[in-house]
This record gives sequence, structure tokens and C-alpha cells, in this order.
Amino acid sequence: MRISSATVTLAGVALTGDVGITGLSINGQSAVDVVALIGASGAKAFGKGNATMQIGFTAVREFASDTLLEQFALSHFGTCPKTGALAFTVGSTTYTATNAALQSVSIGDPIGLLLPITYSIVSSPLL
Repeated sequence: MRISSATVTLAGVALTGDVGITGLSINGQSAVDVVALIGASGAKAFGKGNATMQIGFTAVREFASDTLLEQFALSHFGTCPKTGALAFTVGSTTYTATNAALQSVSIGDPIGLLLPITYSIVSSPLL
């Protein structure tokens, strides 16, 4: 999925640039307890909470020079926040997760002065 006007921040630091995001994937899961009761016609499932979301996307950032692109690529993972609140804004609507952790960052091959960066984040549900 491509979202051209999305902004994603982790701990107040923008992960997205001005070009938008592509490859958006959102997967949620929660802990479930399945119980087989004696004499019952089937097993019963009970939600236990502990819901998490796995969010992945590629952001493209544009740079004014090759030097600035290279400096960003070399330092981004080290300077990027690893945990904090996640805010995902599309248009005028913002969805937030109070607890998020950066799972991985992958820097792609530059296309001119454009640099694709793929993020994987685990968070509490976006609300």
C-alpha cells in the first residue's frame, strides 16, 4: 500500500520524509487461551489481551547532496530512537500507540538523491 501524505514519528522524531511511504503492512495479534472443557461440544477461546501490532513501511527521504545522503545513511540507525510513543498521521487524522519499539531499519540503494529506508516497528495497538 502507498500513502503519499503520511507522517510517522517515534518518540517525537520523524521517520518519514516529504515523499510519502510505500510497502505499508500492518499485522495485529493478541494472546488467546484455548480451553477444551470436559463434556463441551468444542473448545472455547478466550482473549487474554496483550495485543501487539507489527508495522512495516518504506519511507523515501530526499537530500540536497550526496554527502548529506551518505552521512544520514551511516548514522541513522544509531541516532534513531529505539522506543517511545508512535504517531501515525494520515491527512488530518493521527493514530497513536503509547508504547512502540523499533525492531529494524534497512537502508536501501539510493536513487539519485532519494534514499529508501525500510522500518519494522512493534507497538501497542494504534488508536
